Amino acid sequence: MTLARNELGQKVTARGAERSPADAADAALVARETNLPGLATLLAPEAFAAAFAAAVAPVTVRRPSVRYLRYKPDTSCLVLYQVELDGNDATVYARAHRATAHEKLAGASAQTVAASPVGPSTLVLRELSVAVHLFPDDRRLRGLQHLTDPERRRRLLKKALPGNPELWSADLRTLRYKPERRFVGVLDGEEGRRAVVKVHAEQEFRRALEAARALGEDEPSAAPRAVRLPRMLGCSPRRGLVASEWLDGRSLEETLRDPDGDSGHAALAGAALAALHAQSRQGLKRYSGGDIAQRLREEVDTIAHIEPDLAGLAAEVAAHAAEEIAGAPPLECPLHGDFSADQVLLRGNEAAIIDLDEAAYGRPAADLGSFVARLEIEALRGRMSGKRSREATDALLGGYRGAANHGEATWERVRPHAAAALLRLAPEPFRYRHPQWPRLLRETVERAQGIGADG
Repeated sequence: MTLARNELGQKVTARGAERSPADAADAALVARETNLPGLATLLAPEAFAAAFAAAVAPVTVRRPSVRYLRYKPDTSCLVLYQVELDGNDATVYARAHRATAHEKLAGASAQTVAASPVGPSTLVLRELSVAVHLFPDDRRLRGLQHLTDPERRRRLLKKALPGNPELWSADLRTLRYKPERRFVGVLDGEEGRRAVVKVHAEQEFRRALEAARALGEDEPSAAPRAVRLPRMLGCSPRRGLVASEWLDGRSLEETLRDPDGDSGHAALAGAALAALHAQSRQGLKRYSGGDIAQRLREEVDTIAHIEPDLAGLAAEVAAHAAEEIAGAPPLECPLHGDFSADQVLLRGNEAAIIDLDEAAYGRPAADLGSFVARLEIEALRGRMSGKRSREATDALLGGYRGAANHGEATWERVRPHAAAALLRLAPEPFRYRHPQWPRLLRETVERAQGIGADG
């Protein structure tokens, strides 16, 4: 049987019958998205490797693996890849631009800031309107070059962390990296001292710094903290860097995924969240019902582009959730902003809350709904049973009610926020290139509908 290659560069039989649901959905997206000539190449790892290899020959490019994708309909698509360059592991990201984005492509070439194993750290594949950046070259994270180079890192940390000399010569380990948005790493310093260090894009840095200053510094009263939060150690506005203390503990997410773990530990998370919400902190951005509605519209737009058959249902769920949230009694407090079990660390009977970059003023039920939505995702993905997800939800709300002085931890209040959060999470299987992303996307939107209608 003869083999051909489809528009994504993948092998198919002559009858074209071997494509997976994800392959077919990707191909349909490429056919609709005519403004991004490089999209087909970026969605197909082997096709990207071939195009990249042609640009960097004689360097070999092998074992391409997608780690993350960010798609802005009709505008751009960014894909983070792990590859081997001449047998050595390398991290690169590629951004597909509109065919008419000549200035952006020219700007990408002009902004090359370092040499790399293949020559310039930024390459432009002009026939595809694609710019490729080799880590640590990042178009918007300018501090990354300084943080990843040992000598420049020492100079940077000496200025940013004058009170922590044990960290100035620290080694750096990468935890997470989302190109052009945020890098998260761990500093391993002298005598076992550690710190979390983040480099943000300019706009995200301002918000992260506000959150770190509002929640990561002790209040003037110096009263004991009711909840353990990472303290801010220092920052570098010029480099977009914020450093915070490292907190030890076991992730609540890990505990809940463990069949032998106690789902009742979610009650500790609920009590800790109530303590966070009770703090009187200034300087945080306000996150209103209008902001929630806008974010939902953006996610609905993304869903409509990647899976048009779900556009109507997603819009219906979003409109219903936004209406219910807008109609709830106003109540504002400091929010975590992206609360979930992996943001909670357990140590004995104490829970710490970490990763406060999205902190804002808003409605308490938004954090509770975010946590519940992540539990629903865990159940949908088979990482925990539906029974355990429900038990953890009950424990979370019970722990919160026992520590809070208001009535926000009711299912009536939390339900629309959980539906909204599920809708925002729905495209994640597409973004992380799960081979069954069309099915998982549909299941998540349908679950959001079910929760939203559970009045």
